[in-house]
Amino acid sequence: MLAMNRFLRNCDGFSLIQGMIISAVVAGSGLVITKLITDQKLAQVGAETRTAVEELHEQIEGILSDRQHCSATILNNTGAATNIVTASPVTLNSIWQANATSGTIVVGNSYIGNSVLLKSMVLSAPTSGTRTLTLTYERLTNSSRTKQGYGAKQISKSFTLRVQQAATSTTFVGCYIISLRKDSLNSTSSQDQGNDITKEMCNELSATASRKAFRWDEAKSMCLLETECPTGQIYSGIDSSGDVKCRNIEEWVDFNQVIDTNPTTCALGKQVRFKIVGQKVKIECDP
Repeated sequence: MLAMNRFLRNCDGFSLIQGMIISAVVAGSGLVITKLITDQKLAQVGAETRTAVEELHEQIEGILSDRQHCSATILNNTGAATNIVTASPVTLNSIWQANATSGTIVVGNSYIGNSVLLKSMVLSAPTSGTRTLTLTYERLTNSSRTKQGYGAKQISKSFTLRVQQAATSTTFVGCYIISLRKDSLNSTSSQDQGNDITKEMCNELSATASRKAFRWDEAKSMCLLETECPTGQIYSGIDSSGDVKCRNIEEWVDFNQVIDTNPTTCALGKQVRFKIVGQKVKIECDP
């Protein structure tokens, strides 16, 4: 600028070439400023729509982290409860809350001030007891479904969904999001935020037990009670370490008081039956 002032003071007037040069400089400066302002606006719009996507994604995470809401979502999407336990991907059309009469968040609708469109929701094929739920969002402006600002028009984000099945069948019984904020799944104890807390707590219940009372079934995503005892013993509870307590049957019952121990011999072809005589069970032969 100082050099320009000197140039102007040292000249009595402008030649045509000088005028053209000055005009070019002024025009170039204006173009640069306009470009900077436009870039700044686009960057701001891009940041705002990206924030809107994150906000909607967090809302969905909050809903599906609740087992009742997640289960309602699967049960209210046609065919999802059956297909979710098979090997094929499952497409969801809406997010539901428990006891709601309609979907809370629906594919094809826009949210957060009409700035984000929920494009699709797809559950991947199962990996043991989990599925990946991928949600695709489209960034919008307030006035139209045309993306503005820097960044991709569509953004895909995902959750890991724990899918639970009945203990004795493949019937869908529930689901919930595993919040993965650690480097790997199930690498820390249940006291740490973001881990698969249900699984970790199940494993910790019998961590020091020799005959564990609880067993985590990865395929069904369920914590199952293990009360089976060896032959000749019956289940009597769980001790403070999580061990299953089994006792011999004769420790509980004096069979001499309930069974008539007198020998009975039945002829060939006769049927054997039990008969209560007084307070004891007796073996008899059918006449």
